[in-house]
Amino acid sequence: MIVHYRLEDTFIQGVMTTYVFAHHPCDGIIIVDDELLKDDSLRKIIKSSVPPKIKLYFFGLKNSLSQLKKAEDSSLNYYVILRNPLTAYSLLQEGYQYKSSLVCGLQAVRNNTFSVMKGVAFTEEESAAVELLVDSGVKVIFDPAGQNKNIPWEKIRKNFESQKESESSSPRNRNTSLQKTLVIMDCFLSNVEAKLTLSEIQQRTQIPFSTCYRLTVFMLDNGYLAKDEKTAEYSIGWKLVKFAHNFSDASYKSLIRDISPYYLNLLKNKYNETVSIFIRVGLKQLCLACVSSSQSIIVRHIPDEIVDLHWDAPGLLLLTSTNNIENLEWDFDISEFKKEIENINNNGYAITATGEYDEITSIATPIYGPYRKLLGALTLQAPSYRINPKLSEKMLIDLKQVSLKMSNEILLAEKF
Repeated sequence: MIVHYRLEDTFIQGVMTTYVFAHHPCDGIIIVDDELLKDDSLRKIIKSSVPPKIKLYFFGLKNSLSQLKKAEDSSLNYYVILRNPLTAYSLLQEGYQYKSSLVCGLQAVRNNTFSVMKGVAFTEEESAAVELLVDSGVKVIFDPAGQNKNIPWEKIRKNFESQKESESSSPRNRNTSLQKTLVIMDCFLSNVEAKLTLSEIQQRTQIPFSTCYRLTVFMLDNGYLAKDEKTAEYSIGWKLVKFAHNFSDASYKSLIRDISPYYLNLLKNKYNETVSIFIRVGLKQLCLACVSSSQSIIVRHIPDEIVDLHWDAPGLLLLTSTNNIENLEWDFDISEFKKEIENINNNGYAITATGEYDEITSIATPIYGPYRKLLGALTLQAPSYRINPKLSEKMLIDLKQVSLKMSNEILLAEKF
């Protein structure tokens, strides 16, 4: 059986012969490392470090699986020694399943490494490999002195992160990280429904694996990516969806502004009453465009002015796009308006008479975007004494036709 898995950058050293063998007696040691197979002199040195009674075996990644299976089934006790976390993760990718904890021994300080604890230093790529091992269910513990302290990776990860953060805080590194983050986002640019594994993202971006892993996890933790835990595939997260939604709203706003003058003037010239387009911004409404009546008594609006939602035709119509309206933070009881909003939603238009003496009549029809997304309310408003029921009906018919034409023009523009 295999009684001990260990990471040692020099494979066999004093800690192992002094302490580890005492705690875990063994009959044989299996060293898995492709590079070591090419180095005869180093293998001879390793052999001289091992007590004669312990058999020593060297294998590469590809041909180690069958030998490890034999060791698992044997009645003898075996060690498995790997150079570093990268080798350990590569073995996992080859299909090997670790049968017990993977113990990290000494890992020397080198260029581009960060200290994990005394006696252990990792590069970013090695740290990422440990994360992937842990994510795959392998328990990784640290015991470089061979004294069975067995500290889990989760406990000492902060040491690595704090040093890495300190090193990467320079402007040069921040800019580099930003560029690589944008490259990862580009993977989902051509297909917003793309689902990619970490390996596929790394292959497409050619970003070093450790950096790719770190940035992908950062984007996941902050909502820019989402992850399917069953398939380990990444997709666009809620924040990127919201960015797209906000950009879409902004582009529609610009489009409505571009096409509205002709239609607003068409209605204003026919009825000589104020015609406007309103959009909803949270619990407020914005006048996106307005053509005022030339009569002496008129309803006047200021384009681009944001005001509280009014309980008139455009305000109520805009609220039909809001689910669970009663859950919004109103400073009064909204229940009395729910039925009216439901009726507007069913009818497809709104007509109200508001003011202390119902002195202003408002008629509003919806402007839709793709998938019948409510973009705005086309509105005609006038003093109530100038609008009788027959005229109101005629105005409503014209507003419906105009809002339909505007909606179709927006849909046509969307295709191009």
